[in-house]
Amino acid sequence: VRFEPSAELPNVEEIAARVAKLHRIDLLESLGPLRLNDELTIEKQDITGEMSTLLAWPDRMRVDSLVADQFERYAFDGENCRTVSSLKPVAILEGERAQLLRLESPFARYGDWKRWYPEAHVIQKISGGGKEVVLIRSGDTSAPARTLYIDLEKGGILAEDSMTFIETLGRIGQHVEFGDYRDVSGMFLPFRTEIEYAHSMIGTITTTVTDYELGVELPEGVFELKD
Repeated sequence: VRFEPSAELPNVEEIAARVAKLHRIDLLESLGPLRLNDELTIEKQDITGEMSTLLAWPDRMRVDSLVADQFERYAFDGENCRTVSSLKPVAILEGERAQLLRLESPFARYGDWKRWYPEAHVIQKISGGGKEVVLIRSGDTSAPARTLYIDLEKGGILAEDSMTFIETLGRIGQHVEFGDYRDVSGMFLPFRTEIEYAHSMIGTITTTVTDYELGVELPEGVFELKD
C-alpha cells in the first residue's frame, strides 16, 4: 500500500529530537559501558532464563541469553554482527539478518535517527491509553520496516512492530511493548519488555531488568564474541 501521510502530522525531525531528549542514550559516551541483567520468561512454555545486554558508545552491543541450558549470543562491534549458540559456532552475519540485529539496539531506538532510520517518516496519529501516539515507519514501502509507537507529548517509545530472526524459524514478525521506564543516571530506559511473536508455539516473552552496572570493564574481543 502506498500513500501520502497527512500534511498535518508532526515533523519526523521534531519527534526524533523529543525521543533523543527524553531517553538520553547519548550519555553513555561519558558514563561508560552499561550492562543490564534480565530475567526472561516464556509463559506459554513455562520456561525461565536469563539475559545480559552490554552497551558501549557509540553503537557497540552484545546480548547473552541462557534458556533451558541452551545459550545464544549476538554482538555488533561497530562493523560486523556475529552470533554463536549452543548449536552453531561463531559466524558473521550479512544482509538482512545483520540489519535486523543492528536495529534491535537501544542506540537505534533512542539515538540519532538520521543514522539509524534515514528513511523514517510519520505515518499516523492515534489515541490510546490516554495518550496521543504517533506512528513512525523507519523505512519506505519497498521492504519490511519497523514501526515505532511514540508518546507525542513526552517522546517516550511505547512499542514497536518489526521483524526479527529466530533460529529454526527464520524471519518472523514481532510486537514489542516497553514499560516500567526508569532513570539510569540520566538515561530513561525500560525495565520491562514484552515481545509477542507471530508464532503460536512461542507466544510472549517477557524480560525484566534485575540489576545494572555502569562503567563496566570491557574484556578484549567482547564484541567479537572471542571470550
